This record gives sequence, C-alpha cells and structure tokens, in this order.
Amino acid sequence: MSVLRVLLFGCVGNCLMFGVELAWGVWSGSNALVADSFHLASDAVAWGIAGWAEWFSRWSASERYTFGREKARALAAALSVCLLTFVMAREVLPEAIGGFSAPQPILSTMMLVVAAIGGFWNLLLRFLLPEPGRAHHVRSARLHVDFDLVSSAVVVASAVLIKATGWLWWDSAGSLVVVALIMFPAWVTFRQARDELLDKAPPFPWEAFQRV
Repeated sequence: MSVLRVLLFGCVGNCLMFGVELAWGVWSGSNALVADSFHLASDAVAWGIAGWAEWFSRWSASERYTFGREKARALAAALSVCLLTFVMAREVLPEAIGGFSAPQPILSTMMLVVAAIGGFWNLLLRFLLPEPGRAHHVRSARLHVDFDLVSSAVVVASAVLIKATGWLWWDSAGSLVVVALIMFPAWVTFRQARDELLDKAPPFPWEAFQRV
C-alpha cells in the first residue's frame, strides 16, 4: 500500500474511532477516554494534512513553484503539531484539572474495553506506516500513532487502578500523563519542520577550520 493510501486510510479510520471513543468516554464519565478521543480527532486531521502534503509534494516544479513543493511536507508537520497543542490546551487539560476537584463516577470496565480497541487500531496503523526518514509529514503522523499507543496504555492503567482502589482521580492523572508524554516529542517534530521551512544551515565546524 502506498504512503498516500495509508495516510488516507488512517484519516478515515481515525474519524470513525474518534466518534466511537468520544461517545463511550462521555457515557462512561472518563476524562482520560475523552482526552484520548480528542487526540484521535487531531490524528484524523493530522493524517489528512499529511495525505495532502504527500499528494501535493509529488507535483513537479512549475513557473509558480520554481523550487518544487517538497516543503509542503514540513509545513504539514508544523500544522499537525500546532493542532495537537491546541487540542491538548483547549480540551484535555481543563477536563483533567477539573476532574481532581470534582471527580465524576466512571464506568471503568467500559473505559478499559474502549482503550484496548483504540490500542489495537493504532497498532495496525503503526504496522502500515513506513519508516519516515526525512519525510516530516510521515514523522508527524507516526508521532500521533506512537503516542496514541502510549495514551491507550495509560487509559488501561487508569481503569485498572480505579477498579483496584476506587480512587477516581487516577483518571485525571492519566490525562495529565498523556499530555506530558505527547508534548515533548511534538516540540521536537515542530522544531525540525521549522528548521527545514526556514532553510536552517547545519552548524559550521569552526574548531576544525581553526586547526587548518
């Protein structure tokens, strides 16, 4: 399967998974599951942007695009990270922080099942997605998949801990862990895309030059 088809498949599949997980998260009262579902929503948009970049960058240079369109891939990666940051700040963090002060009853079994389904889905995408190399748009899509897997694992752990201890704040703690795990590699991906867009030069080896 070509990279473009994999990206479009991931976009459509993540749209469906977002709807299912959000509905079950609201029904079960799980902040961690709602957080994971909004990450799936950002995944769907990010994979769609990456698919556009893959299609657009294949076009050859023209009078208007004299240097080609390869930088569309870096632009897609930067947009993807900005979208992810917005979703985390606008939707996930307020829900998680509010869960500590006013925890709601949670259907931990339903929370566990949905998180497991999401984990299997992301394992499939991880298997289909090729190695990114220097393709920033594929790297950003892979970033979403890798940390969806981590967030699904955190949701499963939160559900198990809630069932074992009865402490509902594990759910909000899990949401904060998901945010913390996502943001650092997201920043690294954004910085790499930014450097390519701005044509940043590699460090000059001044010490070797002075020795000569």
